[in-house]
Amino acid sequence: DQNLTDIKFSDKNNGIIWGNNNILKTENGGDSWEELYDFTWRNLTDVNFISKTIGYGFSDKNIYKTIDGGRSWHPIYSHNLSDEISNMFFLDEINGWFISLQSDYYKLYRTDDGGITWQLIYQLDDLFDDHHIINTSEISFISETVGFIRLSLYYKYTNDFKKDKHDAITHYYTFNKLIKTNDGGKTWVDIGSYIESYSYINETQGGTISQPNESYWGSISPINDEISFTHQYSSWVFGYFLNKIHFYDENIGWFSGNIKDAINENIDGKLIISTTTNGGENWILQSFDFKDKNSKITLNNIYSYDGGTCWAVGDNGTILKYGEVNTSPENWTRTLTVKDNLSNSIVVSFGQSFNATNSIDNNIGEKELPPLPPQGAFDTRFILDDNSSTLLDLRNSEEIEITWTLQFQPSSSGYPIVLKWNKDYLPFGSFFLKDVITGTIINVDMKLNDSLIVTNESINKLQIKYKEQCSSTIVNSTNWDLLSIPLATENMNVGSIFPNNEAQVIKFENNYKNTEILENGVGYWVKFAEKGITNVYGEEINVPIPVKKGWNIIGPYNKELSIDKIQTTPPGIVTSDYYGFKNGYFIADKIEVWKGYWIKVNQDGEITFADTSPLGKESFIKEPDTEPSISFDIIAYDGVSDSIKLTFGLDSLATNGYNPLLGEKELPPLPPLGVFDARLEIPDTLITSYSDYRPLAVACYEYKISYQLGDSSLGLTLSWNL
Repeated sequence: DQNLTDIKFSDKNNGIIWGNNNILKTENGGDSWEELYDFTWRNLTDVNFISKTIGYGFSDKNIYKTIDGGRSWHPIYSHNLSDEISNMFFLDEINGWFISLQSDYYKLYRTDDGGITWQLIYQLDDLFDDHHIINTSEISFISETVGFIRLSLYYKYTNDFKKDKHDAITHYYTFNKLIKTNDGGKTWVDIGSYIESYSYINETQGGTISQPNESYWGSISPINDEISFTHQYSSWVFGYFLNKIHFYDENIGWFSGNIKDAINENIDGKLIISTTTNGGENWILQSFDFKDKNSKITLNNIYSYDGGTCWAVGDNGTILKYGEVNTSPENWTRTLTVKDNLSNSIVVSFGQSFNATNSIDNNIGEKELPPLPPQGAFDTRFILDDNSSTLLDLRNSEEIEITWTLQFQPSSSGYPIVLKWNKDYLPFGSFFLKDVITGTIINVDMKLNDSLIVTNESINKLQIKYKEQCSSTIVNSTNWDLLSIPLATENMNVGSIFPNNEAQVIKFENNYKNTEILENGVGYWVKFAEKGITNVYGEEINVPIPVKKGWNIIGPYNKELSIDKIQTTPPGIVTSDYYGFKNGYFIADKIEVWKGYWIKVNQDGEITFADTSPLGKESFIKEPDTEPSISFDIIAYDGVSDSIKLTFGLDSLATNGYNPLLGEKELPPLPPLGVFDARLEIPDTLITSYSDYRPLAVACYEYKISYQLGDSSLGLTLSWNL
């Protein structure tokens, strides 16, 4: 009986639903849903997922984050002011906003460091001189600069036309507003009134639902400029209460609502979902009876991952899947413009449709072209398997690996041939543009590039190769970090994995060396020039990772895993802890996606990540339940990095060498130059550790600290309290 408020799919199989009491998850396309987490005990007011694993929630003054799809939550920020958080939105793992209410004023805060710190950037009440904000209903951003807030206002006025002023009547008029920012929230403009729901696909294109009053039962309006609704569609929806709208792209959109009766009441169990395939010019309306006809059900949100299937969630645990848009000639379609040396251009289209075959499909708009014109006449077309040709080549939506063959013929002016496309508008999966000769003369990642210039006159055919793949995202910092690549991509070059951020990458093979080629299962030291976000698309893999005797940096695949689930071949070859790095080494109890980890093995072998497996680390050390007789800490700090704690101790069980029974842990090799490090050198060994215990019997000892200063270091500072 819980009310479900929102839904999101990261791919066709993995979806998350959340509501006022719970989070539900599916991994099989919605065939079944698992109750993932009951957050009533934490009293989360709302949650916002940015991927299938990462989400944010808030409660009163606190903001929480999950990195495992909602199974567990940990606090990342506590708002110390007297105001409470009312709305929150995270665009990614760096940029977030929240609205708080303090003394009847609504204030907007922003973070650009993942929620660690927040800055007050705007007071929303300043936008309205004659109106008062009742509440803020929703906040969302589609980029770091462009965002929207839907809020409710009231206007107070008095009828004073009566002779006796005591007969005057005071009215409170309430309505909704939609406001927009183009600078990340520093300034806002009013772009519409009576807005019940809105959906944007880019900075200027989207749609809204307007509900001025209960007698004006709803209209759909597209938005295609900066601040105004230029045209009103679907005024015919009189008799329906419209509540949510969602646009998948500039053509495909959905809205939901309820059927009303003659006295303006929702008819029990009567719901509507409507879809458009031409940007809102026409809508196909479907009404249906809900199975519980005695319930007043409202659909609180709708969402489409692929433009073909629409999901809706609502009151009383309602989850609806609204079929595939078989009335649409397309599931998705993208265009590619081909120009010759004289700037003649031809636009071709490719995509997927539920009704498509690998031949000409006239019923969905594909038309066969006549034979090529004579040499010297510019031409571009797709060539199908049966050698027919077309300007529109759609393949079946069930296919997960597709090759489109594009043929072009230059005009009399010859080469170059220029191809252009919108790299940001390609759907989920990988898209590579390759020559048909070897596939290596031209090999362009279409999601990283938006154009190609062909100068090689021997090339007159190209292939667009598509593969439906998984995705994984990391937030890049400018500090050194131990990282790995969780997915297998077609191009494992550093520049392809991190295309928008210059990265220095170092691998370890008994010593450090720079590398430009990355491997799955291997960890690397990585330093980025700028903060940012990296998205990787590729295949999920789980193959054994080879390790060499001594220290190795390994990397997990696209799944977080507990250390005790790691298997080794031969068994028990790991003789160290698993060390991660976060401004210093730490002992990990789990391996996280994108991270790298040091391990030491006593012989060559393999590491395997498995859900259930023998313990990967040899249990040759058992720590006693006793504390060293004497111990104290020294804190090492270089003025810019995190501090490192070094522990000195005396104990009756200690020797002058390595004392693993007392908790001394052998550290991995030093990080690269420029990374702050401090450690103790264990006497008579080559081992270093954060702790060093000596026997009680001797009155005087010399402890040796080795250190390495970080970039921009202010020098080494040691502090202690004896």
